[in-house]
Amino acid sequence: VLTRERNQEQLINDSVRMLLRLREEKTTDKSSNEFEVKLRQGGLMETEYLVSVLFLLESPKQHEFTDLYYDDATERLSKLRYPELLRILSFWRSLQLWTRLLGLQQGEKPELDSVYGPRLLDDLDLADMEELASVLKDHADTVKNWLEELIDAATLDKNRPDDWSETSIDWTGN
Repeated sequence: VLTRERNQEQLINDSVRMLLRLREEKTTDKSSNEFEVKLRQGGLMETEYLVSVLFLLESPKQHEFTDLYYDDATERLSKLRYPELLRILSFWRSLQLWTRLLGLQQGEKPELDSVYGPRLLDDLDLADMEELASVLKDHADTVKNWLEELIDAATLDKNRPDDWSETSIDWTGN
């Protein structure tokens, strides 16, 4: 099913509807919450969503994707579309693991002690907390820009993401 051709316009429109709905219900874009990893716009959830959409868009052309593990498919998608995608996804995942390890609430700024601080920064290949905040913002902005490209490609009324009328998948090439 993943490798079957489908109407690209419908897929993009459906993907954008879901993205807008996710943003409405799940994500935040509060600048005061600079250390939010998962639910910020351009964060982990939106990055993984982008990977899923790209997978659906590219699978009919790249049949071997369905035989790959998620990270391997993401690496190939990075080469096809966005060279930084895998690195950004890995960054978000690592940072989420660290926030859980340190027992932080989502968005809470890490207070780094002498044991975990250097390890976290080393794992993320960063010099200090200021660089961490900068990279968080840069990665979120990059993913948001990629998603804006997807939104711009849609041919639906973007002011009505709640238009969830049921339509069958338009398979092409039958």
